[in-house]
Amino acid sequence: MATRYEQYLAEALNVEKTDSEASSNLDDPGFFDVLAQSIDELQATGYAGVRVLGEAFGNEALQRIGTEGVIRNEQSAAKYGRPMTVEDINSVGDAADWLFTNALPQVIPSIAASLPLAIVGGLAGSALLPAALGTAATRLAVGGAIGSFLPSAFLGAGEVDREMKGRLDDGFQDPLAALGGGAIIGALDTAALAFGLKGVIPQLAKKIGVGDKFGLQAFNDTVDSLVERGVTPSIAKRAMAQGLVAAVAEGSTEASQEFLKDRIAEANTGVASEEQELVSNLINSFALGAVGGSPIGLVAGGLRAR
Repeated sequence: MATRYEQYLAEALNVEKTDSEASSNLDDPGFFDVLAQSIDELQATGYAGVRVLGEAFGNEALQRIGTEGVIRNEQSAAKYGRPMTVEDINSVGDAADWLFTNALPQVIPSIAASLPLAIVGGLAGSALLPAALGTAATRLAVGGAIGSFLPSAFLGAGEVDREMKGRLDDGFQDPLAALGGGAIIGALDTAALAFGLKGVIPQLAKKIGVGDKFGLQAFNDTVDSLVERGVTPSIAKRAMAQGLVAAVAEGSTEASQEFLKDRIAEANTGVASEEQELVSNLINSFALGAVGGSPIGLVAGGLRAR
């Protein structure tokens, strides 16, 4: 006999998508259409993470909440149409349209969700973690890593779960594979963000007086030495260099995560993606990652050069 969750799932999957709120032009969504769609997709992934936890602990309430959220947000995202991809670029004008109307609104939600958590985690870690872990700078790094890793791993588990269920059906469950894949995705994200944020967290913490507030003289000493080593004759050159390297690092990270998600889904469902689709996903993941990583690197490079 089907469980209550399975009965609910069967009913939920029969809900028809409404066309009444569809975007007027599904082939050419605008900036705010893509932004709203990206927020819906991020929320759907978050709800998928909740669903994974429900499956892992056998909690039907969490599974129901997660599935309901995924369905609701996927239906909402579908009404905005397909964003422009790298393959659609045929001219300089197309490239500008892709960057400002499609790429930026796709990366803004994830940056807005992850960057503050990493910074807050770093500042909280420097103040709250025990001194036995090391200097204030070490605790700052540990706190920032935790603040970056946990939400990224949670969302990563949701991404893997959605990919696996998309290849078979929403009744497929493999929470351990989703959680394991999410942990690797979280680790990759944390490493990429840590590289991009070189110079940001130390400068920010120094400016708001965290060291003085908590009596951490070693913290300020460490910050001063880092800033001194980061100074170069040209702030602009340093910022550009850091921005380019961060763009490549984040782009490579996103492409690696996309490939990892595909391999995990295929290994656990037995269903392979089409080669052309996978290549397209890797190219566009790299491009969007580069767009998201470059501004963080530019800011970090500028701060390090001051």
